[in-house]
Amino acid sequence: MNIFKKIIYKIQFLNKRAQLKKSWEKYGFDVWHVENNIYNRPYKFQLANELSNLGLDSIVEVGCGFGEILVHTNVKTKIGYDIDPKVIQAASEMYDEVTYKVGGLNDITENSFECLLLFNWIHNISEPDLEDSIQRHQGKMKYLVVDQIKQGTPGYQFYHTFNFLLENKFSLLKTISVEKDVRNILIYKSNL
Repeated sequence: MNIFKKIIYKIQFLNKRAQLKKSWEKYGFDVWHVENNIYNRPYKFQLANELSNLGLDSIVEVGCGFGEILVHTNVKTKIGYDIDPKVIQAASEMYDEVTYKVGGLNDITENSFECLLLFNWIHNISEPDLEDSIQRHQGKMKYLVVDQIKQGTPGYQFYHTFNFLLENKFSLLKTISVEKDVRNILIYKSNL
């Protein structure tokens, strides 16, 4: 990223942080969401672009926070789940193009959707638990998009290989390295 783009992102980040701080004061959600907004994590724009390029009609994101990745996609039906009702309440006030729901991966009520996005939180659950949860939704989706924290990166509880996806009828379409060699975006397609 060139220096001018970095400066623009920094200015946008500061503006967005000021807006989110007001929302934080009103709703009291975890301040992590304020500091890690989309302008402080440019790879989220890259992910939104990759999702748009898949030509999707529907996407479900679990762990959506404010739904900023969803907002920046060209997808008709955008559904965001988050376990924090305060974040969902604030997000619903900010963005009306996303349908927000309180819940996690095991709370998805939709019978079908083209893409399931699990990003920036799955490093907090074990691979067997993640596998069980994904398998519950396997026949509902065409694509699964996850982030993979690179083995040995400090500060993360779990490092997933996602080998179970290849054993369970998914094909890896694309791997995108982002965030200074800390994280990969993995795009899988269901073979069902």
